[in-house]
Amino acid sequence: MKFEEIEKKLSPVHRILLTTDGSVTSVLEALFGQVEVETELQKVIKAGERVASLLEIHKGNNVNMRVVILRAGEINTTYAVSLTPVERIEPEFRGYILKEDIPIGRIMKRLKIESRRELRNYSVVRAGKKLSRIFRISPDEAVLRRNYNIIREKKIMMNITEFFPCSLYKFNRK
Repeated sequence: MKFEEIEKKLSPVHRILLTTDGSVTSVLEALFGQVEVETELQKVIKAGERVASLLEIHKGNNVNMRVVILRAGEINTTYAVSLTPVERIEPEFRGYILKEDIPIGRIMKRLKIESRRELRNYSVVRAGKKLSRIFRISPDEAVLRRNYNIIREKKIMMNITEFFPCSLYKFNRK
């Protein structure tokens, strides 16, 4: 569905979450206060054709896959999956991303990593079984989904897919 088609149903906060090219962590902290990370899964995988194409690397290259839930207090605000080519992870960044539960935006700010975010796509999807469990919502409820790349030195440093429960972000609808 095109953004223009769903835009009429979205609050300003929904639109910010879907289209920001800045740190989502900063947006979440402005809305909810301190945001913490719970790492659900972290492992190195071999890039298949789809992941290799997505990250512009060779098939078989090592990729760090990180699956996290961002939460503010008891509220699960975001579910995110990041894919990072291991060869493009700087040593200091690697230490943070592999060992600590810190949002990526906060790590990049702390290390003063210059980069840009390139939005690839966004949509509204059904929560389904997994996201309904994570967000404590009905499987039929709407969830915002966006996918973007973090670009550093003209290469994809990371690809991230984020999910946000629509019902949590219905602030000040115009």
